[in-house]
Amino acid sequence: MRELGLCAVQPRAYRRTTIAGEVAAIPDLIDRDFTAQVPDARLVGDITYLRTSEGWLYLATVVDLPTRMVVGWQTAPHMRTSLIVDALQMVVTGGHVRTGAVFHSDRVSHYTSTEFADSTEFTDVRISLGRTGVCWATRRPSRSSRR
Repeated sequence: MRELGLCAVQPRAYRRTTIAGEVAAIPDLIDRDFTAQVPDARLVGDITYLRTSEGWLYLATVVDLPTRMVVGWQTAPHMRTSLIVDALQMVVTGGHVRTGAVFHSDRVSHYTSTEFADSTEFTDVRISLGRTGVCWATRRPSRSSRR
């Protein structure tokens, strides 16, 4: 390795970043069925971290399931609830929401907060929450189909 100018890189210790919020009464309206035929009726959202030369930048996105287009997004140097509220507001302002649309995310505290629930109160968006940290892209097969 020395002859090639290579050096070993020690992986960092695992750090848990997805922490469930306290609200558990919000149902999972998607039930891990991430298919949709009608645009602007089923939306999903998440937050990701981007390392920059100036520090961490947080990106909240809202994706339309049938088109797989990012229809709302917001970046900030913080990961507060206002980040996801602004991303969803971009979707509403841009006209990418049908009446009775479902917005699905995991149970991170930002999505279960009162501030986020209040922000959807005057829109046609219904909140749907999956399990904490679940990232499957397709529905799990039923028991009868696994045999």
